[in-house]
Amino acid sequence: MALGVAVAGLVAMATYGSLYLRAAPDHAGRAISLRIVQPNFSEAASYPDEVYRGMTDRYLEMTQRPSALGAPPQLVIWPEGALPRSVNEVLDLGGQTRARIAGALAADQTLVFGGFIVRGDGEKAKYYNSLVAVRRTPEGLADLGYYEKFRLVPFGEYTPGFFKALGLQRLVPTPGDAEGGPPPAPLDIGVLTIQPLICYESLFPGFTRQGEARARRRADLIVNISNDSWFGVTSGPLQTYNLSSYRAIEEGLMLVRSTPNGVSAVIDPHGRALTGKTVGLHKMGIVDVSLNTVQFDTTYRRFGEAIFAAMLLLGLLALAAIRLSKNAST
Repeated sequence: MALGVAVAGLVAMATYGSLYLRAAPDHAGRAISLRIVQPNFSEAASYPDEVYRGMTDRYLEMTQRPSALGAPPQLVIWPEGALPRSVNEVLDLGGQTRARIAGALAADQTLVFGGFIVRGDGEKAKYYNSLVAVRRTPEGLADLGYYEKFRLVPFGEYTPGFFKALGLQRLVPTPGDAEGGPPPAPLDIGVLTIQPLICYESLFPGFTRQGEARARRRADLIVNISNDSWFGVTSGPLQTYNLSSYRAIEEGLMLVRSTPNGVSAVIDPHGRALTGKTVGLHKMGIVDVSLNTVQFDTTYRRFGEAIFAAMLLLGLLALAAIRLSKNAST
């Protein structure tokens, strides 16, 4: 009987989900045109100056390509760790890279990209894996704000204290352990408000919901920048791509994903990639899309993990009732 009920429940959920998706309404939101850039760069142990210049050239060329939408997109998104230099160096006032980025952007165009921010000098320097937003203005490149990654990858971005005491090091070579930023909150970048999720953070539910409660405002769009190239030729990038789609489903928001070599996509609030708006694994390409950002309510957005807690409690109560019934019968 228990097995039959379980199977019937799964069939009922699958049937309901299929029927719902067929009749899912369009929910108009804030209009935005955007471009995702996927340059198809692989992970490397080091990036000498000539490689750095070549990577910058490709990003800028792909950013400047004529858009299928006609006018240049309002927002351009580069992936996590786009350029292998600190954000401090990339956006240095008077620096060559900052000037080149400003020259590649159209008037009033906004760029979002990932990189690490360094605060402090020498042994006191602290590193933050960050998302940065800038805009082209008549005066040059204007800094709009940044988001620092909150949930770090153990052994990738930092070594947990216990293991560090044992002499174990990170599996990924970086200048130093990264620091976690403040709890996630929406970031206003002018053209719209986004909830950034950097790489590993897209595997965890609740960040967008908690950010909304913390800031008392809702994001228009979830922006997930990631770097899955260190997975190599495995199923890892496909798994993280699939898991990130659940963040859109939970929150009732669209999600835009940008990676160096796949999978980059625009995902609707039902977890579906928009047709023709995906760049697959180990491919170079851009995605241009004009869309209405969607905002609608979901059960998870309203109740969060309380649903899971209630189901867990119900299961424990049922188990206790069965045990008490068995004890009474003996």
